[in-house]
Amino acid sequence: MWPESVISVSHLKIMRQGKILVVGSLVEDCISRAKTRVPNSGETIEGAGFANAPGGKGANQAVEAARLGAPVDFFGQTGDDVFARDLHDAIRDNGINAIRIKRLDDSASGVSGVSIETKDGISNNRILMNPGANAKITIADVAYLEKEIQNYSILILQFEIPMEVNEYLAKLAHENGVVVIVNPAPSQPLPDSFYKEIDYFTPNEHEATDLSGIAIHSNGYKCDDNDITYIANFFLAKGVKNILITLGSAGSVLVNAKSRNYVPAIPNVKPVDPTGAGDSYIGAFAAGLYRGLRPEEAMKLATYVGALTVQKMGAIPSLPTLREVEAYAENNKDEVFYRLLKSRFPDEKDDQEAFDDFKTILARETDSTISSLKYENYLPAVSLIEHSQKAGGRLHITGIGKPSHVAEYYASLLSSTGSPAYYLHGTEAVHGSCGQLVPGDVVIAISNSGETNELKATITAVRKNGCKIVGISGNPDSWLAHASDAFLLAKVQEEGGPLNKAPRASFDAELLVLQGLSVILQSRKHIGLEQYGCWHPGGKLGESIQSADKK
Repeated sequence: MWPESVISVSHLKIMRQGKILVVGSLVEDCISRAKTRVPNSGETIEGAGFANAPGGKGANQAVEAARLGAPVDFFGQTGDDVFARDLHDAIRDNGINAIRIKRLDDSASGVSGVSIETKDGISNNRILMNPGANAKITIADVAYLEKEIQNYSILILQFEIPMEVNEYLAKLAHENGVVVIVNPAPSQPLPDSFYKEIDYFTPNEHEATDLSGIAIHSNGYKCDDNDITYIANFFLAKGVKNILITLGSAGSVLVNAKSRNYVPAIPNVKPVDPTGAGDSYIGAFAAGLYRGLRPEEAMKLATYVGALTVQKMGAIPSLPTLREVEAYAENNKDEVFYRLLKSRFPDEKDDQEAFDDFKTILARETDSTISSLKYENYLPAVSLIEHSQKAGGRLHITGIGKPSHVAEYYASLLSSTGSPAYYLHGTEAVHGSCGQLVPGDVVIAISNSGETNELKATITAVRKNGCKIVGISGNPDSWLAHASDAFLLAKVQEEGGPLNKAPRASFDAELLVLQGLSVILQSRKHIGLEQYGCWHPGGKLGESIQSADKK
């Protein structure tokens, strides 16, 4: 094998600092560990443990890049089943923009059966993947990228979604100067035109053999140089600009028309579960390129990441963070690489970067919320409120924490537009404020999570007082959603701002959703300018109404 860094690989420069875009699969892994071996055909044997974990090649690669601090957007699809929430949460909880993820009502989510056996200290897995909703992604689903692809610097693709979608995206990205990374897993034949769009082609040794027809001979820790050369030349002749082959315990090698570079595996690794290791390598390699590492440096980062990944169970649960990688490099006494990581992966964004990111996130979340507003979704809530008002009932608004401020504003807005409403203090409701309620009233309850304990107590008390509930939450599966007589979704993927925790975008989403309800209620009242003026006699608003009357 070639010695490390014989020739430095020419670095394909990332021309702009757009995000990393991953279009790919979301798959729930159902993992069984064998005590000694996996069963043969027709055989049943006892296992040594079972676990569920979110995964899928696309999701794994996106999460790893994000855990190393790269900004990542993701597109994929799930079904509408028990696995969907786990898969959606896995993307969102890692700070990835998942606003484009779709949930299909008429499909199952992707699911893999993973069987793991360990022999002579080496763990191997066998995976049977059922694509489910992943197989239903169409070119029309990703056509929005024709207008947005220039927002990205790197595109990552894999083969757990339809090939025509990958071909379309690779061509679109290549034509717009975006670096295209293609992980051909699971392997399947590619048209020659597809190869020409690829900047980094990243098969493992098995996929490289499947696609080239050339076997790679090895003794476990070293591969035959000639085999690697033949395979590299095969793919370079097809038009691939860089061929990066991962070789398991034999390391990885990158070859292009001018140079080649080999990075050995991390020694003394005791694997527990190899699931997701190849994906974590790809995600880390992309994150390294994004941060300005040379390809051979990005390979070394990816090698550390892959070594950490195999030492834990599950795909996404095993993916390491930047801090874990830095600690691993430090423990391996790799001082030069440790310093490189500290210099290229800054701990925090400066205030200008944070502000610019916030504007981008807020614009995206606002557009998404507005697009999600559907007239028909409001009708159950409108019906409850109108029925209550006709019977002499009243309308109350409540919330806990930041949503309590939304509730105060919204009670005022409704009152000024023809639907008298009263603010119900979220926690005081169980200490006497429920006295403002009478049977038949409607209470609008606002909570981003829909799981706040104080709100649960308030809603329980409100129900005992004979009132109906209109819930507003960012979680359609929340306690509040299920406890409501009518429900409106105000969901965001990211809040924006440092730590992405403080309620910013969710606050705006709640206001937008509630304002939509207020418009319908006001419209049904047929309020004229004269009546509106009686409610607003003062201030500039009152002056403008009086001026309009005089005209």
